Amino acid sequence: MRNIEMRIDDSILTVTVDLSQNHGLSRSGKSYTIACTDGNVPLIKDGVYRDEIINLVVFKKRPQDEVDHDQATEVDLMRKQWRELNIKS
Repeated sequence: MRNIEMRIDDSILTVTVDLSQNHGLSRSGKSYTIACTDGNVPLIKDGVYRDEIINLVVFKKRPQDEVDHDQATEVDLMRKQWRELNIKS
């Protein structure tokens, strides 16, 4: 996990993220990642796994004048082609 703190008190989950942090560009290059669980993460309290799972991404859009539109378009096209191949399978 990057830049995420979690606490469980009784049945209340509290998530803390420092919004001033920046963990680099997203894969598409269109946004900056602020915090991420890097996939599904089971919740743990007192060393015991709970039934709940969290998957969290906090991001902010990259200013348009910074975006490499050619790169972003190429990544979007690759993702579209990948989805189409998986739908046909």
